[in-house]
This record gives sequence, C-alpha cells and structure tokens, in this order.
Amino acid sequence: PTTVRPTMQLLSSKLTSRGRGPCSSSRSRQRILVRPCRSSHKHDHDNEHEQVLGPLVTSKITDLDKLQFQSATVTRNDALNLDGSARLIHLSISDDVQLTYGRKVQGVVDSKRWIDSYTMPGQFVAIKHNGKLLKRLHSVASTPYESRRDSSYISSSLIEVVASRDLGADDAALAALGPGSQLEISNVVGRGFSALLSSTNGILNALEEGRPMLCIAVGTRGIVPIRALLSWTPVLAHATQRKVSCLYLDKAPTQAAFVVEWDKWREAGICLHTSYLEGGELGAEGRVLDALDAGLFLREGGFGALAGSPAECVVLMAGLTGAQASGLSKRLSAKGVPHERMLFADFF
Repeated sequence: PTTVRPTMQLLSSKLTSRGRGPCSSSRSRQRILVRPCRSSHKHDHDNEHEQVLGPLVTSKITDLDKLQFQSATVTRNDALNLDGSARLIHLSISDDVQLTYGRKVQGVVDSKRWIDSYTMPGQFVAIKHNGKLLKRLHSVASTPYESRRDSSYISSSLIEVVASRDLGADDAALAALGPGSQLEISNVVGRGFSALLSSTNGILNALEEGRPMLCIAVGTRGIVPIRALLSWTPVLAHATQRKVSCLYLDKAPTQAAFVVEWDKWREAGICLHTSYLEGGELGAEGRVLDALDAGLFLREGGFGALAGSPAECVVLMAGLTGAQASGLSKRLSAKGVPHERMLFADFF
C-alpha cells in the first residue's frame, strides 16, 4: 500500500493536468477507441477493391519497374497441345513463412505469403531467367482457388504458367526448362479482367449482378487467362444459373490448348465454340477480326445465341493486340454492348 499510493497520486495528477478527472477518463478512453474504428471502416470501404486484390499486387502499368522477385523452381513441364509447341509450366515459389507459437496457438502464419495476392483470374507475373527479365508478362493459368488449395500445407506457393515456342526466343527458352530449373517470379501484376476506363469494374461485378458472360480468347496467350476464369469455382457456379459462352480462336486444331478440359467446361454448362485460321497469323488484324465477326455475329441465331442481349451481357477478352481489341470493341459497341462491360486481361 505504501508503494502503490504515490503511483496512483501521480497518475491522478497527470489526468487532472490534461483536463480530465479520474471519473471522466474511462469515457474519454471510449471516445479515443471509437474514432480509429470509424476512420478504419471508412478507409476499408474506400479501398474495398484493393483489399480483394491482395497485399502485394502491382496494379498499375506505371509501377512495373518496382516489381519484387522471389526464387521459384520448375516442378513439371507438360505438353499443352497436340504438336507440343505450348507447355504448361508448374512452378513452386519460395515463401519465407514466419509462424507464431504461443501457449494457446501453435504455428499461426505471421507473414504475408505470395499466394495471398493472387485473387483474380487474369492476373500476371513477370519472369526472370538467368537474371534476364523476359519481355512479356505471363498470365497465371491456374485458378486462385486451385493455387491456394495446393499451397495450403507447404511453405511454397504453387502456380502454373504457359510458355509457347511460337512466341519468341524468351518463351522458347522457358518452354525448354525441365524440373529443377530455377527462375525468379515477380509479385502479382494487374487487377484481372477489368474495364479499360474503370479499373474497379471487373469480373466480380458481373458475378454479383448475375449477367450473361461471353469470353473471347485469341491464341495461346488468350486461352490461358480464360482457362483460369472458366475453371474458377465462382464462374462454374454462375454457369448453372446464367449463360456463359466462350469463343476460342487459334491457328489450327493441333495448336489448340487445354483440350482435355473442354468437356469439363461443357458439363458445367459453358458453351464452348472453337474457330481456326488454318494457316493465318494471329497478329494479322484483318483476318482475326473477320474470323471473330463470323463466330460472333454471322452464326445461326447471331450474337444473342452466344450471350443473350448485348445490352445486358459482359464480354471478356484476352490475347488480342491493341489494334484488334480496338476494332472488336467498336464492333461490339455498334451491336449494343456498353463499353463498361467490355473487360480485358491485357496491358495494351
């Protein structure tokens, strides 16, 4: 008692000097506690889409020079099409996972994992091989759900990317790597499928509003993010209630990718339509747009047979060049598809 009393007197004098008595201190503390909660709630509401993206996402193309890289190991390299030109590369990204141990908790993760930032189909990664940054960004081919499930009980993040021998020397070198090869993988890049003029208007909006979906994939680069989308559990569930269609354009049947998964998509209620240029180049603007015109507007039943009303549907595009995307957007707009419902998974 003789040692406690001076301490209490000192505390009381400090509270009084600040304009608070001992009786009002608890009420003041309550006000102090409430204020941060209000501002924090408002902050979370304003940045709701950022929270969905994850903690380590580079969402702006102007920030690509600030990417952070982690070591990764190739675990498998599988053929993705009949001629073997496209390869599905399975990667294990090292995670420095820190665990917290205590009297009541054992092994609670106390650090951010790489996989926590992969939340949306259509997001990318940058890749370094032998210290050299590859020229193009690579879409993550596995779905966010699959990657999180497979990474749950190990200290690595598991994802899949696709390399094609037809897409230049960098991709050819990546396609030749075997199990055990070392790479460097950046943090997640991009917002996934989103509108060009409204980056927060993306796939989640379409799912919440229950809109029909039309996916357009051009070549191997296009089908990779579309595969992550069509195999994603929310979209598979959406397909049981709303029309979901996909038009896939490639050079030839021998180069078509993910053929073994087509039946799974169709069984889920997704209408898959394929078209081939048969000798043409996917970079040729005129031929690609003509082929897409035939698949979208000149088929039996027209555009409505694929996606229902143009004013109500959402169109998701991947694999197009900037000129092709611009040309197709104009044609879709002429048919009545609003620009805010044209979603892209590319940096143009």
